[in-house]
Amino acid sequence: MLGFDSKGNSARRVSLAIFVCALLVRCIFVLLFSTEPVNDLLWNDAVGWNLATGHGYTASQTEPRVPGIFRTPGYPFFLAFIYMIFGHSYVNVYFAQAVLDSFSAVVLYRIASRYVSTEIALLSGFLYALYPYPAIFCGVLHQDILLIFSTLIVLLLLARAKQNSNQNSLWFVIGGSVALTALVKANFIFFIAVPMLTLFFIHDVKKITSIALMIGGFILFLSPWVIRNYLIFHAFPPLATGHSGIGLLMLEDEIKGEDPLLTRWAAQPARDVKNFLDGAQSIELEKKEAREALSFLRNHWPQYCVVMIKHIPNLWLTRYSRWQSGRVALAGKILSWLVLIPGLIGMWILRHRWRELLPLYLTIIIITLFHIPYVVEARYTLPARPIMLIFVAATILNFVRYLRAFRSAAPMSAGSGS
Repeated sequence: MLGFDSKGNSARRVSLAIFVCALLVRCIFVLLFSTEPVNDLLWNDAVGWNLATGHGYTASQTEPRVPGIFRTPGYPFFLAFIYMIFGHSYVNVYFAQAVLDSFSAVVLYRIASRYVSTEIALLSGFLYALYPYPAIFCGVLHQDILLIFSTLIVLLLLARAKQNSNQNSLWFVIGGSVALTALVKANFIFFIAVPMLTLFFIHDVKKITSIALMIGGFILFLSPWVIRNYLIFHAFPPLATGHSGIGLLMLEDEIKGEDPLLTRWAAQPARDVKNFLDGAQSIELEKKEAREALSFLRNHWPQYCVVMIKHIPNLWLTRYSRWQSGRVALAGKILSWLVLIPGLIGMWILRHRWRELLPLYLTIIIITLFHIPYVVEARYTLPARPIMLIFVAATILNFVRYLRAFRSAAPMSAGSGS
């Protein structure tokens, strides 16, 4: 035991220490590794600035302005908020993301405190604070940092609901928070499975009432975006059109043994906001690409199944570092293994508490599963990696206890031998 009381002032001091440590690391990464936005990141910037200046949800720079649907609105509204306060500056966004991700480290500590021991919670909070993989994305104009935070908020609310079974209203808030997470990244609409499955294993909860409240919150918070799209496009398109079609189409290259990130995605010329396909044209292109891809996958379904299985480790062993120097790429691979293997060991060590820790297990499993049908990058599991670090912390502390026990037993063995 570390002899640390996680309640009251002690918990606040720990939270502050974790936050400061995380912020220091992320500010260093922003200063050293921040990047200028390109391609779809320019779309994020354009929509955020248009929202901030009152031109609506569009990336168009001039009239006529094409209604945007390439991405869900969560991150552009986040950008708009930053731009309205601090002006149109990428650096301001990057430091805001550093602050937000530092809060994520604190939220992770709070989540772990509700599920596992104080020692594991403390170590997992500091592990995430020092973890360079999310820190490097603080300097990228992408939704990943906001997505991590919103996912952790769902899990914190879920932990509260598990411990306060008489507060059914929390399930409404959980449903709404999942919807808001889906508005940051569209395929997180499937994350509703985590609280839904957890609910069935909680005792002393009015399950029908709780499910109804959760679905009600989910629909209520998601419906403005769905209604907006119907009023503009007179149809019910996907929440966003910038991933599914091309993501499935790239699988054709992968099944043929090629690298889709090189043969199709990276081979495309850099896109400028002026010629970025959006609106109704984007919806039609999404449908066309999806039909073409599904036709190919139906005829090659055994190979597709094999590819999906291969995607599972690829989601956790970083490929994003391929564009970096050899040393950075090697460091990224080593770091991935140092998270994945101890994390899996920790999941095994805590397996006897699976029912109590079900939301943590489900987060890792569900986020992995709803990404494997598409071409994958390790950053897609960024929202699950803080939870994996809880299991990493369990492995480290278990190893430390084993080492202490071994050292304590060694002198006794030597004494009995003499």
